[in-house]
Amino acid sequence: MTETVRFGLVGKQDLKIGTGTFEVRLGDGRVVTLDEIQLEDFVSSLTVGSVLFVKATGIVGEDNSNLFWDDTNNRLGIGNAAPTVPLDVTGAILGSSTITAGTFLVGKIGGSSSSNNAPVLADVNLTDGGNVGAGEDDLQSVVLPASAFSANKKGVRITAWGTAAANANAKTVKLYFGGQLIFSYALTINVANDWRFDVLVFRTGSNTQKWSYVFVQSWSAGLASVYTDSGTAAQTDTAAITIKTTGTATTDNDIVSTGLLVEMVN
Repeated sequence: MTETVRFGLVGKQDLKIGTGTFEVRLGDGRVVTLDEIQLEDFVSSLTVGSVLFVKATGIVGEDNSNLFWDDTNNRLGIGNAAPTVPLDVTGAILGSSTITAGTFLVGKIGGSSSSNNAPVLADVNLTDGGNVGAGEDDLQSVVLPASAFSANKKGVRITAWGTAAANANAKTVKLYFGGQLIFSYALTINVANDWRFDVLVFRTGSNTQKWSYVFVQSWSAGLASVYTDSGTAAQTDTAAITIKTTGTATTDNDIVSTGLLVEMVN
């Protein structure tokens, strides 16, 4: 039997579909027998903010907690129902190409060792951090997310810089990669110091890494000392890893870390 279905507007908002009696599966899964259908029958049970999609069963569905449109603020939440920016994603993002954001280029995370990927900014800490009194104090830190080192040859580039006061107090600046002390250096006393280090850390196997650094101390106009070293670390790949600078001194702000930049490589 062939039945003709006609579409027509009823009033200003209702869509009527007729004629005859037939079964219809609604968006909420109900199967009803109707001789006319109004559009509000399909949407009345949906949740505010839901973005509709066709489910595997071929019917319209929603997943409000994981796909949410904030119509008031024009924001889309993926993996959450409370977006705070125009596109708010909870969870990892994998790109198969590059993403241009403002004036800098972001490469993909998760590429193979043969991929030609630009560094990806993990985080930057630009809040000055100085030592407090005697002893060793954390100056600045950045936390790498768990599983950042998901494959061999993945790594980070760490750049940090700061100053030291011109007094006779002993001053030592250190860098830690997780629980691993990468370097410890005693700064020159009685002169104002500017210091900077650049560190590379790469995964070589499960829970094993290799590192190398260059440390520069500028302690007089036109004069500087340069130090290099390399070694191995054994931090857990699947855990979050805290990268931090510390200062050991005597008086407040004998050592100040003014910047800590961490970039993912490859």
